[in-house]
Amino acid sequence: MKYLGWFFLCFIWAGAFGQTEFKKNSTALNLEFLQGFTKPQSFTALYLADLRLSYQYTVVPGTLRLGATAAGTYNNDIVSAFAGPNLALKVYTMNSPMGSLGNIHLLLEHLWGTDSQKLVGGGVRAAIGNTLLVSLLTHRDYDSKVWSFRFGLGMNFIHEKLAPANPD
Repeated sequence: MKYLGWFFLCFIWAGAFGQTEFKKNSTALNLEFLQGFTKPQSFTALYLADLRLSYQYTVVPGTLRLGATAAGTYNNDIVSAFAGPNLALKVYTMNSPMGSLGNIHLLLEHLWGTDSQKLVGGGVRAAIGNTLLVSLLTHRDYDSKVWSFRFGLGMNFIHEKLAPANPD
């Protein structure tokens, strides 16, 4: 119950101070920790974990961000890294009387790894305020024909300054 109170406090803070729209010339620097599993055809599901850093820049205000992702990953007792471009398309804004609480956007990625990974995929991400990220992603390694599924939490470390209040 204590954690639920913290969640609602963060949610209210995000609504009061968060600027979640894909504003013109805005950027995002996201750090996420994701966990999930892979499903090779001849094995049972295997655990995986990623620590990702993503940078995005708004190219179509209110709609589209373009960026890059770099990550370290642990999968099937192998530690490796991957990187590549990503694209975020905003599909829904969560409004409140205080302003925007957050948005839901679709994420598309193409990633290449140090262990011969060639991943294409994406998923859904909720950005609450301009701080908290909740992601649900799936990727297909088109070289080894293996699917992976991930759920993660993250933070955006670039916060836009709020406009000063009008003294009138």
